[in-house]
Amino acid sequence: MQNNIYFGTAGIPNNSKKKSSECGIEAVRENNLDAMELEFVRGVRTSHKKAVILNEKSQENKILLSCHCPYYINLNSKEEEKIISSRKRIIDSANVLNIAGGKNVVFHAGFYLDNTVEESLLKTVKNLKIIREELDSNNMEHIILRPELTGKSSQIGSEEDLLFMCLKIERTLPCIDFSHYLARYNSKKDFEELFIFLNKNLPDFFKDAHCHLSGIDFGEKGEIKHLNLLESVIDYKKIIDLMVKYKVNGTVICESPSLENDAKILKDYYVKTVKGLKG
Repeated sequence: MQNNIYFGTAGIPNNSKKKSSECGIEAVRENNLDAMELEFVRGVRTSHKKAVILNEKSQENKILLSCHCPYYINLNSKEEEKIISSRKRIIDSANVLNIAGGKNVVFHAGFYLDNTVEESLLKTVKNLKIIREELDSNNMEHIILRPELTGKSSQIGSEEDLLFMCLKIERTLPCIDFSHYLARYNSKKDFEELFIFLNKNLPDFFKDAHCHLSGIDFGEKGEIKHLNLLESVIDYKKIIDLMVKYKVNGTVICESPSLENDAKILKDYYVKTVKGLKG
């Protein structure tokens, strides 16, 4: 299996002519990048009409679209109305992305609160199954749910959590955020340890990966904020080298403040590495 990785931005590139998703797709192509993640983090406000336009724009420019659901999601909430609204936010995001022609729906599953990890995961899986059934009943079987590896130990989203969810729910694969991995474990875990874990337990991920990679600032409690790659201690070259070593196929989305510039740094290093292997 050959490496085939697409690189893109989390939202509209900074050098887009206009701050609209339509222009953002064009800017991604002008930056010689391949993908864009639609950022619904403050709410899903994209109309059906606009989603159709995004589909046309993405096909015209050959750009892969994914989406990030709103931050206000907790599938382990103690309050039923918050769980219902959390499920709706994921479903609404999937609906728009489906019309726009994408398939990967990224979200933070929630927080452990004062529940045990096992209790939190069982409750989260129960709600994700409801979401999966809703999507499937509306002809969205191709949509892939992507619970994200999260940057704080208080959040549901360790690699073990993700594995549990993915094995319990059909057409669910993780979004591996390498920056969050660094922050969650305060740089005490080696990146290859994560690749070995995925290769052993979830090898299908490498065939269709969806990842986030950027610079990051972190402390004892985990993630603080995103940074530009060259301002951070993250070893992005090692991560790309491991993706090549493990023959990863899929998408890498950059969330650095310097969106397109860092995405190009990642893509340029990847292309150089792959060309070097080919001699």
